[in-house]
Amino acid sequence: MSDFNPNAPHALIDVALPELEALRNVHGGNLETQQFNTEFRKTLSNVVNVVRQTSEAHERLKLDDEMNPVGRDRKLAELPKNMDAITTSQLRQAEIAIDIVEARLTNQVLLHDSKTDSDLSREVETIMANVAQGDAALTLVQLAANNRYSSYLASAGGQSHAIARNVDPASLRRAGFQNLAANGNTSQRRAAADLATFQVAARRVHSLIQAEAQSVKLRITPTKRAEEDGENFHPGLGKFGKA
Repeated sequence: MSDFNPNAPHALIDVALPELEALRNVHGGNLETQQFNTEFRKTLSNVVNVVRQTSEAHERLKLDDEMNPVGRDRKLAELPKNMDAITTSQLRQAEIAIDIVEARLTNQVLLHDSKTDSDLSREVETIMANVAQGDAALTLVQLAANNRYSSYLASAGGQSHAIARNVDPASLRRAGFQNLAANGNTSQRRAAADLATFQVAARRVHSLIQAEAQSVKLRITPTKRAEEDGENFHPGLGKFGKA
């Protein structure tokens, strides 16, 4: 943020774009996740282009003293509406892409092979057989923090142990994730690290670009007085009063 210049034409975009580019390789090494990451970055880049082009078009129209004033004012009034329609839709698409990338990276960390479920289920039930109900939550969370049981207890099948004992299944998923993020295999650790980066940076970049779009929209939206002046202008006669 040391290079931030609030007086630059598109200051927030200038901050956001390098951070957006830095997210290029944040995909956990998974090709499909990379594609959603690319879609996210492409969509926000499109928003940036629309904002810049709209701002430039607004400046050109404001300086155009040869165009019919009524037509020019109509075009000026259309610019923020058209920009808003496009950017609102694309910003929403980018937000959906963020959710998908985050979900895919989370699932990569918690990836589970169900082939061993029957063995793991018996082991967990054997351990829990002698555990008092009051200690069930702590014991299951401790098991979820063990590499052997982390992905199993975070899965739908494994969480049945929690449900049967009135334990919040989400607590096992959290414990399993935290363990695998630190002690899982290479793929799991990378996915967790990329998720931690993406969750913060992607939403920050999205917010910066969204704020820039809103700022430009407010700046180029004609005021009520300007709209009235445009309505009261007649070529050759200039301004005239309302009846």
